[in-house]
Amino acid sequence: DLAIEITNSDCGLITLHSIDQRQISVPVYKGVPIELIGLIQQRVGTDNVLLRELLEERPPLVVTDTANARLMPEVREAVVRSGINSFVGVPLRVADRLIGTLGLGKRDRDGFADVPAVWLQTMGHLVAVAIEADQSRRSTEQAESQVRAQVRYQDVIASLGWEYLSTLDIKRLLL
Repeated sequence: DLAIEITNSDCGLITLHSIDQRQISVPVYKGVPIELIGLIQQRVGTDNVLLRELLEERPPLVVTDTANARLMPEVREAVVRSGINSFVGVPLRVADRLIGTLGLGKRDRDGFADVPAVWLQTMGHLVAVAIEADQSRRSTEQAESQVRAQVRYQDVIASLGWEYLSTLDIKRLLL
């Protein structure tokens, strides 16, 4: 929401990419038609010029006229139908790994001409750091849960062992 507000965009989304760049999810979006979300999730990871450019380039990718953009035809048609005439794709990187994309769209052609690329890169960096921090937090919580489960299991086994030992006749065992 903040990125949309700051850039005066009409819509926005965040995509998260699998490590092999073949699977893409769209966990956050606003003002983007569901049809377009579905197309992005189905097709972006397979044969997409824009994704390849984002993988190769570090600066944000600005598209000033979606009707003539190098998009897959069905994606381009859905974007045009939605009324988005310009958009920007900001790579979300952690180190040298592309973890996702921040996409912002405007109804105006050349809608991002007045937004400095370095500013978009900074916004992308902040979003990537927030995503990475959230994923680290979730991973830590999962690991802590697994450790707690292991400790409970070991406590049960130790308790059963002591229960069993208490039923044994030690004198009889030693003879």
